[in-house]
Amino acid sequence: MCPLLYTNTNIYPIDFLNLTNQEGFLYEIINNKKNYIQIELEKINSKIEEIENKIGDLNNKITQDDDDLLSFILGLLARKGYSRIDNKDFHNISLDDIKNIMNKEENDRILANSYYEYVYDIFTDEIKSKILEKENLIKNNEFSEKNKLTKELLNLKHKRKILLEKTLSDLILDSSINIDFGKNKLIKVLLMKGYINERYTNYISYFREGEISFKELEFIQSVISKTFMPINYELNNIDKIIKRIDIKDLSDEYILNLYLIVDLILDETKFDSLKYDKILSQFNEINYFKLNFLERLSEFNLEVYGMLIKKISINNKNLFKELCFNNKTNDFINLNFKIFINQLSIDELINQNINSSVEKFILSKENILSFDSIRSNKDKFINLIHELDIKFNNLNPIVSKLYSTDIKDINFMIYNKNMYEINQSMIDYIYNYNTNTNFILKNISYSMIKDSKNDNMKNYIDSNINFYIKNVFLNKNYVDNDKIEYIIELLNSENLNKELQLKIIQQKIFNINMLSEITNNNILDQILINNRINISWSNLNFYFNKKGLNDYLISYLNSEYNVEILKDKIIPEEVIDSYFDFKCKIILEQKIDDKSIEKFKNLFNEPLGNINLSNISNERLLLLIQLKIIELTPSIYNPISKKSNSIVLIEQNIDKYMDSREEYEYFLDDSEVKYILKSKNISSEQKSRFLSILDNDELNLSKNYKFIGDFVLKKNITELSEIEEEIIELYFEELKENINTMSLAEIKLTLSKLKVQYEGFNILKSGSFKINIDDNLDKDFLDTLKIKGVISSFTFLNDYEVKINRKQNKKLN
Repeated sequence: MCPLLYTNTNIYPIDFLNLTNQEGFLYEIINNKKNYIQIELEKINSKIEEIENKIGDLNNKITQDDDDLLSFILGLLARKGYSRIDNKDFHNISLDDIKNIMNKEENDRILANSYYEYVYDIFTDEIKSKILEKENLIKNNEFSEKNKLTKELLNLKHKRKILLEKTLSDLILDSSINIDFGKNKLIKVLLMKGYINERYTNYISYFREGEISFKELEFIQSVISKTFMPINYELNNIDKIIKRIDIKDLSDEYILNLYLIVDLILDETKFDSLKYDKILSQFNEINYFKLNFLERLSEFNLEVYGMLIKKISINNKNLFKELCFNNKTNDFINLNFKIFINQLSIDELINQNINSSVEKFILSKENILSFDSIRSNKDKFINLIHELDIKFNNLNPIVSKLYSTDIKDINFMIYNKNMYEINQSMIDYIYNYNTNTNFILKNISYSMIKDSKNDNMKNYIDSNINFYIKNVFLNKNYVDNDKIEYIIELLNSENLNKELQLKIIQQKIFNINMLSEITNNNILDQILINNRINISWSNLNFYFNKKGLNDYLISYLNSEYNVEILKDKIIPEEVIDSYFDFKCKIILEQKIDDKSIEKFKNLFNEPLGNINLSNISNERLLLLIQLKIIELTPSIYNPISKKSNSIVLIEQNIDKYMDSREEYEYFLDDSEVKYILKSKNISSEQKSRFLSILDNDELNLSKNYKFIGDFVLKKNITELSEIEEEIIELYFEELKENINTMSLAEIKLTLSKLKVQYEGFNILKSGSFKINIDDNLDKDFLDTLKIKGVISSFTFLNDYEVKINRKQNKKLN
């Protein structure tokens, strides 16, 4: 004890005696500090509450302005024709969602309505400029006032902190407490110097019997000296212990004791409210030590633990996160969740959802619906997940079956309000929830959904069809067993993004029997390329009518596999006429292999007679003629008449040509006439008739008499007699003109060709033979033959006959 204090106890013994009995002048001074701080604290807290309310009102106003800004933005987008952005319709999108989209890279693509578009196409520079102008207007109106209130609030909280830390000496020195010390000047000095303070009453009480034990005194000293004692250090006189510890010393972890906290929670009224709040403020933040303490407390007294959690959650919005996301046992973590659900209201739980921690915990547990705390608080849980707008991503269907009655209302809420993500796991869960079976069905397909009575799920998926197809239907783990009718429905859907439709075609194995069931012309190419149709002429003709004979169809028709199947496909007679354009395009398309056309007999079961082949190649023309794909008609022949292979068509249809020759515009040239006469496929009768219908220009005997003569001479064909005579005459003209330069053998051979009776000119042995006299075989010509040695002599028997005597010469074959 200091000398001054010792002196004072001697001079004013009555004051210290009264102080030990908690009465008298000195006691009133010490106790006055508490009253003063309480009054001042109430003033500060009242002012803090007033400012916080003003900030709250301003935040509400800002929220309203945010709503106005959101409405403004959605209005701009609506005028551009948008009603759904990033897979959210305008009723469910927030301002934060819009900002997140605007902060994406301009080249990022998002789902707008039913199609993917670039961000810069949606949020153009013009729209961004309008949004920024509106946003700045809102901020400028509110920033100044909110900033001023925030600064004032921080100053008040700082002032409150200083007030709570003031000592009795501080209050006397700055005259915060008005005390009339009178003659007690020494007491005033002792108080001002700090020799007598709030702890002095505690010190004196140590010497009073029945106050606190020595062990409890040790605890007090450990708190004051900031030394840890075991948290299970047994204490009894908790209220007296806390009374003897200054409020400043209650702000550290050293005060945490299991017995102390239990008594504090169970009998709050025994304790000074400021000290009570100060101790509980220990849990405004949770560190590893405090987490361990709380775990021990849950084992020590579960009831108190639950009560404590409810109290400290008010000022610690991160409490749920700290207690439910840590490295402790699952039992402790699940216990904490149970306490939160049991003890806290909906609003209090929502306040704990910092960084979506409550939502994340619920979503992390596939068996969450089996928790006792959930099944015993069904209504609260339903309201909670509704307020948090939770969408479950993984629930165990076995739990749904086991607790079907207990969680019926929860499941109904999840199903009816679409409170689940569209993924395979949740689709399986919802499907099984609505199926009255004792077993669990897995890998629910799109067809199973469509065939079910889950109308709400069907509507939900239809409304989010692009998301479902991308993330479920096209997932590599998806089990393919879908009906073709539903695949066709997807391919025809106007709501399904084209890129996803193409992926369905590319990744799924299916076969469309009738291509005409596809109404979406944009995907026909991919269907053909990926062989997703039944190989038939009807499907190819349908494709052709929609897309024409493009490279895809050409490639398809050139495929050996397809050709082998198509060659046996029959086209019904009643529809064959509808294939005319298709057939015409095939035979005209040079890119289509000849081998393919050769096998398409069923497609060309009747020859074509009305198609313009003017641009067709000679090679393709010959193939069409040989395969009898085209027939001889003026429409066919006239455009190709100048092509070298056109004569083959006449050869193939010689009678038809001769029957209607006047309909053909083009006259045959020398080579074509020669081709017909040389043909082995045309009879002599047909050739004779052919020559008889040709006009002089086509016969062109002055040039063609020799090859025509090869057919006509010595045949005694009545209708060709005039042609024969003309040919003989032309031969004689040649003989007479060239006889002097011709060999004996050449002269004999030429004469023997002209008429049967002239064959005697080319006999080896000597002798004579008679021939009829004509204009060609006159005396001058016979004299020439005699001179050339072809004959030895001749004698005119009468006006009609002449006898020829020949020399024996070598015969020329």
